[in-house]
Amino acid sequence: MVGEQGGAARLKGRMVERVLGACVHERGEEAAALLALLRRFAVEAAREEARLFCDDLVAEACILQSDQSYVEAQLVAA
Repeated sequence: MVGEQGGAARLKGRMVERVLGACVHERGEEAAALLALLRRFAVEAAREEARLFCDDLVAEACILQSDQSYVEAQLVAA
């Protein structure tokens, strides 16, 4: 999980969501500040996970394009 590409981002996001869920019913000025910080962490974790997902998509597209170029080159050479 953590060793996987994006595993740390997913773990961080889940941890923040669990803490946020546990603290959501707290009241008071300090709790409001904590909840705002946790929500910001949750958004940052989601962005990081989305960025890694997009990086994976681009890498896969590059591999597919490279494979297709190789096949086309082999066909032309034949």
